[in-house]
Amino acid sequence: LPTQPEDEYSRALLDEFNYLKRKYGLNTLVESHVWKFHRIKPIGFPTIRISQLASLLLRWDELIDNVFKRPNLQNLQALLRVEASGYWNTHYRFGVSSKSDFVKRVGEDLINRILINAIIPVMMSFSKNSDHPMFQQIAIDWLEQLPAEDNVIVRKMKTYGFKNTNALMSQGLIQLKNAYCSEKKCLFCSIGYKIIKS
Repeated sequence: LPTQPEDEYSRALLDEFNYLKRKYGLNTLVESHVWKFHRIKPIGFPTIRISQLASLLLRWDELIDNVFKRPNLQNLQALLRVEASGYWNTHYRFGVSSKSDFVKRVGEDLINRILINAIIPVMMSFSKNSDHPMFQQIAIDWLEQLPAEDNVIVRKMKTYGFKNTNALMSQGLIQLKNAYCSEKKCLFCSIGYKIIKS
């Protein structure tokens, strides 16, 4: 938040923050220089992402319902399709108007990454640490339904002939690379062992 707000929205947020800071005795604050704005597309600026996160937290109960009470991937994807508050339609930083005017909504790629890297691992962990093995199968089913990831590791593995048709395969390729290739444990990997043996 700016120390000297230049508009009503920023002032209202700063007033609310100062009230909560006193009420809860918040002493440790993240300094402004920690937030990174360089080499990031404006749509991914921390200001936009935090506003989107705030919108997502307002849907917390619905999110939990669609993960643990009535698991539903399509409903969950719809709930994750949040947008930043209206102020950010014409701003990327506090007090600095932009020429563009559009709703800053979370895109499909980010929604899938949140599911793959946050929600599904929580489901798997919950399943392993509780008496609810069905969540592990649901998580695997969801990974099979989600599109394949596209990153450096997966692209490299594809050049060696590995298939990558869904998120479950992507996660498997990343795990193989990190657990075996990067650690030079070829003899412990059935694929590496087969290649060396031939």
